[in-house]
Amino acid sequence: MAHNVESIEKPTELQIEAAVALMLRAMDGDISVDSMTGGNDNLRALLFRSMIRAAAIEGSFYIANDGSDEIFTIGIWFGPGKQMFSTETQRNEGWMDFFNALTPEMQGWWGTVFHAKHEETLNSLLGPKYVDGWFANIIATDPVHQRQGYGSALVNSVCQRAAKEGKICALATQNEKNTEWYKSLGFKVVGQVEIPAPTGNWPDYFLTWERGSSE
Repeated sequence: MAHNVESIEKPTELQIEAAVALMLRAMDGDISVDSMTGGNDNLRALLFRSMIRAAAIEGSFYIANDGSDEIFTIGIWFGPGKQMFSTETQRNEGWMDFFNALTPEMQGWWGTVFHAKHEETLNSLLGPKYVDGWFANIIATDPVHQRQGYGSALVNSVCQRAAKEGKICALATQNEKNTEWYKSLGFKVVGQVEIPAPTGNWPDYFLTWERGSSE
């Protein structure tokens, strides 16, 4: 089975919308997404689209497939010196539309609860390596193509790129099953916090990969 991994510099609207649709399928019922949208399913596509568009202009938009034009796995990464939603240019690509659609309560949760705990923990655990490395904001495989090696191929490709640059890879995930999968790829758990949310609390696991971890 061929595993083709590509970094698409300028994804088309069709590719962006295909990635959004994939994420909606792959993350159906995800408790962290439920909390980020305040339990409003109508906002899920807005959130995913804003993340993908931000990466399309200032991050890296990776896909994996079998060599066809389809997207089996989507990976949104930000490399050294770049972070998601850190610039006005990125935020104007859909983030503000999503944020303004949230209730005042959920807008407050993003700033004083989630962002505070998530970002403060990352900075505490990784220090300058957080901004100076490769961070995965999204890794999602279409359910019909899961357990076929596409996600592993994509993650390994970016890890090898980071290794050549002398950088680390880092990410956060929100359940134990995903954590174990990343560990199988050579990632190490470096910390964990609980994120309180009106829709239900959830664990935030932080993992890193460095050269030699899975070689």
